[in-house]
Amino acid sequence: MAIPSVDYSYLGSGSILFREFGSAAPLLTLGNCTELKFSPQEDVKSLLDSTQPGGNKRNEVRRLTGVDMSLTFTDFNAQNFALGLRSSATPITAGTATDEAAVAYKGGYTKLAKIAKTITTVEPSGGGAAYTAGTDYELRDGMLYIPGTSTITAPVAGAANIDVTYAYDAQEKVEALVAGVVVAVITVPSNSVST
Repeated sequence: MAIPSVDYSYLGSGSILFREFGSAAPLLTLGNCTELKFSPQEDVKSLLDSTQPGGNKRNEVRRLTGVDMSLTFTDFNAQNFALGLRSSATPITAGTATDEAAVAYKGGYTKLAKIAKTITTVEPSGGGAAYTAGTDYELRDGMLYIPGTSTITAPVAGAANIDVTYAYDAQEKVEALVAGVVVAVITVPSNSVST
């Protein structure tokens, strides 16, 4: 005679909430996540059976040494990247950078301190006639691009050769691997099905 049993399976959706372990901070959502996995890590000590020719294992002790967590998130924001990269996220208000010194090479990109929205002027380092937009430089993907035909002179010994004035939108800066945070994760199901 079969023993009747009820299988409770979860089929649904929910939110993943987190905060730093032990902190008096609110729980924050990770947004849309397609996968969340926990992997226990163990230290296994085995005692072999020396009384039999085949050996085998006579006894075993397993000690939990940690639990790894991995997730796949699809909401790209500074908070999620900071969590995954053990980093800090710093908000930056919109503004203007004036005469920011930069090292520019022909045929390549020059990274600025912030992601530029518009470039007002590019001048030789220390002053001089401004370079021509579209000919000597271009704004591409928030960075300064210097075409190979530009009249911007090459930097000497890696020293700054241009000063850039530009505007930038509000943004967040994420610095990877600067924080060691232990995170408490809670999953909150919003609907489920039992069969």
